[in-house]
This record gives sequence, C-alpha cells and structure tokens, in this order.
Amino acid sequence: MKGILWKVALFLVLIFAIQSTTGTFAMANDFKYSQETIITVSILSLLIPGFGQYLLKDQNKALTHLLICIGTWIVGSLLLDYTYGLSMLLPITWHIYSAFDAFSMATRK
Repeated sequence: MKGILWKVALFLVLIFAIQSTTGTFAMANDFKYSQETIITVSILSLLIPGFGQYLLKDQNKALTHLLICIGTWIVGSLLLDYTYGLSMLLPITWHIYSAFDAFSMATRK
C-alpha cells in the first residue's frame, strides 16, 4: 500500500513541477471584487484549496492548488511516523497559502 502512495505522491509532485514551469501561477486580473467576495473566496479556499481560485475563474490554478493539497496530505501521512506528526503541518500550511493566494487574486487591481 505504501508503494502505491509513494507513486501517487511522485505523480502529484511531477504535475506540480509541470504546472509551475508552464506559467499557471501567473495570472492577470483586472477586476475589482467586493469585500464580501474577497472574504468568501478566501474562506472557501482555506477550507478546500483551489475553490476560491475556481470562483475567481482561474481553473488551472484551482486544479493545481487542489492537486498540491492532495499531494501534501499524502506526503504528510506517509512521513507521519518519521516526523512525530510535524509533517501534518505541510497540508495545513498549504491551506493557509491557498487562502492567501485567493485573497491576493481578489484584491489585485
């Protein structure tokens, strides 16, 4: 079972590497959103990484955030025995970053 999880984690890391080299993380956004929209996309992206980006109409970034979230949970659970539970900070950190990214996307002029 751990062999399969390692292959899935490696696959997700490769997807992340491809996405980061193709410029998915760069997006020009010229819209001004309301305060309620900014808060909503930030909270939704904190709960499910990529959901706020999806609502802001950046599907590539949303998919990337979701795949990285899944990958961090897999890697965190695989390393759980070796890091005394500290590896579970990795997915939590990614959730926080995804919320910050959605916030910055919504507030960008």
